[in-house]
Amino acid sequence: MKGRVSLHWKDSSTWKLFKYSLLSYLLLAGLFTMLYSLFAYSRQKDEMERTLYKVHQTHVPNIVDALWITDKQRVQRELDAIARFENIDRVEVRDDEGHILFTGSEPLPDAERRIETLRYEHGDRSVVVGELSVFLDIRGMALKIVNNALLLLLLQTALSVLLATVAALAFHVSFGRPLSRFARFISADEGSVSEEPFVLENRAHDRDELGILVSSFNRQRSATARSIAEINEMNMQLSDANALLRQSEEALRTSKESAEWLG
Repeated sequence: MKGRVSLHWKDSSTWKLFKYSLLSYLLLAGLFTMLYSLFAYSRQKDEMERTLYKVHQTHVPNIVDALWITDKQRVQRELDAIARFENIDRVEVRDDEGHILFTGSEPLPDAERRIETLRYEHGDRSVVVGELSVFLDIRGMALKIVNNALLLLLLQTALSVLLATVAALAFHVSFGRPLSRFARFISADEGSVSEEPFVLENRAHDRDELGILVSSFNRQRSATARSIAEINEMNMQLSDANALLRQSEEALRTSKESAEWLG
């Protein structure tokens, strides 16, 4: 039909709403994931510092006492206890004779090493009895945070798609489908003078923006149809009047010619 418009689904309001909603949700998800990662990293760093402080307050004095009396088994037990803390890969103690006791695997090249000199203090005396080295798995901590962030981002992406789909479906049912019918009705009605109104399927739209738009369109369409009908009627009356005028002129001319012939 002439004037009929074919609307592709990619040009529909429903598809645009889905795209923009999904983009907004994904941007929010990305922002939230970034903030979560920064917060998690900061929290893990603080937790690591608290762990080191706890090691210093609780285990270091025991190690110093054990080194002073050369109780290597006790030193080893303390090292095993320290190594059980999260993000600690390896713990080493070097005594004053250069012997090394350790717990944990070989540290990675990028492991952060914290060193503390062990001193035995008694009265005014302070004697160095060894050195404690704690190797922190910063890379492992960061990878754990990244993995958690990726999992969180994946879940948020799935949730974003779901929410955008629900929003698009709700819009399509509430407004998209009536608007599509309305657009097709206007397209098919182009050039017509019919007063048949467009009727919304859902009466819930009677008082919303779509209902007001349809009501206004129907009133204007009806008024336009009446105006066109009146103009057509006036044109017909004018045509009839012109025809009568031509007949009168023809009759007058005939009478005049007859009078001249008789005279």
